[in-house]
Amino acid sequence: MLKGEVATARLRRAQTVPGLPPVIPRPGFNRLGGMVLGVEVADDIYFQVATPLGVWIRTTREYWERIVTFKHPAMRGREEDVIRTLREPYEIRRSKIDPAVFLYYAPDPPYWICVVAKHMGDTGFVVTVYRTDRIKEGELVWRR
Repeated sequence: MLKGEVATARLRRAQTVPGLPPVIPRPGFNRLGGMVLGVEVADDIYFQVATPLGVWIRTTREYWERIVTFKHPAMRGREEDVIRTLREPYEIRRSKIDPAVFLYYAPDPPYWICVVAKHMGDTGFVVTVYRTDRIKEGELVWRR
């Protein structure tokens, strides 16, 4: 058996084992951002939002908990603000470092809410969320 055939056989077995999440047959990444043999395993999606760029950004409950527990505890309970920032941002900028990463900003006086999201075609995922006192540099992609 070739390497690709082994992976395909494993995926077929995973689809038939009770208790395992179903496999969605499309290119993708796991919740930690790593490639999963060319397929995305269905996760517990906490929220998914369409942005003005036509990209659907999602996060899982587990990853949201990681953000608000370890990275930015000030964002705990601010899910609606994050969803609003993705849905109705003041502006969207492309990262200077990674062209697939976009920063969505919405006012939260005297600060801004920034949602950092990685785009992969017409879908993407939340990388992190935080409050900041200024909008970062980067290519302006969209403004209200």
